[in-house]
Amino acid sequence: MFRSLLLLCSLGFLALHAADAPADLGRTMFVGDSITHGINTPSYRWDFHKILADNGVRYEAAGYTTNNFQRGKGNGVNLAPPAYRGVPFANRHSAHEGGQIWQLFEPENTEYTQPSTGRHYITKSGVKYPGQTIGALVQSQRASTYCVLLGTNDIIQNFHVGGSFGKGDNLVQAMEGILGVTEEGDGYAYSGKGTLDTLVDAMLAGKATKRVVVMALIPPGRKTFSAEDHAAIAAFNEVLQAWAAHKGVLFAPLGEGTVDVAATPADPYGALEGPRQRVDWIHPGPQTNLIMAGNLARALGYSGRTLGLPRRPATKKAGFARLGKNNGKTFSPAADGSFTLDLGSVHVGNGYEDERWDTQPALTLTLDNGKQRGILRISETYITWGDNTVLYSRDMSRNTDSLRVVYTAGNAAQGIEAGFYIWLGAQLIAEACPAAPSSGTPALSLDGASHPAPMFAPAAYAPKAH
Repeated sequence: MFRSLLLLCSLGFLALHAADAPADLGRTMFVGDSITHGINTPSYRWDFHKILADNGVRYEAAGYTTNNFQRGKGNGVNLAPPAYRGVPFANRHSAHEGGQIWQLFEPENTEYTQPSTGRHYITKSGVKYPGQTIGALVQSQRASTYCVLLGTNDIIQNFHVGGSFGKGDNLVQAMEGILGVTEEGDGYAYSGKGTLDTLVDAMLAGKATKRVVVMALIPPGRKTFSAEDHAAIAAFNEVLQAWAAHKGVLFAPLGEGTVDVAATPADPYGALEGPRQRVDWIHPGPQTNLIMAGNLARALGYSGRTLGLPRRPATKKAGFARLGKNNGKTFSPAADGSFTLDLGSVHVGNGYEDERWDTQPALTLTLDNGKQRGILRISETYITWGDNTVLYSRDMSRNTDSLRVVYTAGNAAQGIEAGFYIWLGAQLIAEACPAAPSSGTPALSLDGASHPAPMFAPAAYAPKAH
């Protein structure tokens, strides 16, 4: 069954394209677990809110208000600022810590027997879902847009059997128990109360519903899950994408850019780790939340953040790195230090063709605006800020996206922090990067320009002041 579903996905007729970006998402409800609820961060919902604000997209948060603030310094605190660029952030959602799919059908219970499979589920934490049933939520909230991120706790608490999700038939059992996938003749049936399939059916049946977005599970860290588990979760996400196409709903590859490419081949699906990437082994930190929000926005058809600055068309021209005669010399940013540097598509190395990844930076761009100084490093596998803060992981030998680096003095009243911001294509991948003190003289320099492998072309080298 599992292999057949992957075949359906690979054949292409289940491919799903990004949506036409609506100017108004209407009432929007996030349905999920602690990753959506937020653990020691405002969650990716806050970063997504800022993307919508920068794109001028209207929406109204929907959901319950009981126990829905993030866990931070004590439970039930609101870690998110009240507004961004004058657009208020309402911390409403329908997500809770430890949440499993079946709890939206049986919110008063801590255990449940699934009718379609006979499988018995429990909440190991004993926490009850504080909201309404999915039917009552759809009826009372009248949401137009649903963003769904569920399945992580179902796997951890019910399908991580024998210490592994990737062993035996655990993955196949999860397909049936979580997605309601069962074989039926030459095809498949999707059914069973308590599954994601039935949950989405309830959303689609809502009179106000216009769109449902199902998000892929993000890769966990390596402290609890093994390489085998990571591979099984990646396989689950592939089937989830095929299932989403079958349902006619949008699919968002939420973890793209947060998977540690350099772990190939030993563990090609594990998450990037570090204090900015992770709060703990499963919950995302600020950097991962930023990337997740950008992935969700792209699935809906939106461009990334702008900080209120004018959008500039990004170049995709490629060529050997040349900063010309100004390399290492001065330039003239605005009086407050602001500037924009557009770089063409950056190709580094030959990827894994030589059966190894080169994680050492092939390109090092030093940016000093006379006030702050930052360093951007690019290797075959990482885009890194400073010495060791990995922003994004990708096979950079295959990269076709341009890079943009902006320094802005910020606007505290608008919720825009001062610092360096970095875009990969249209997606913001770094926000208010910390900077070192300036040398006192504005200058840009590129190390690695003579390397034969890197491909790099500024669209217009001279940084343009805002």
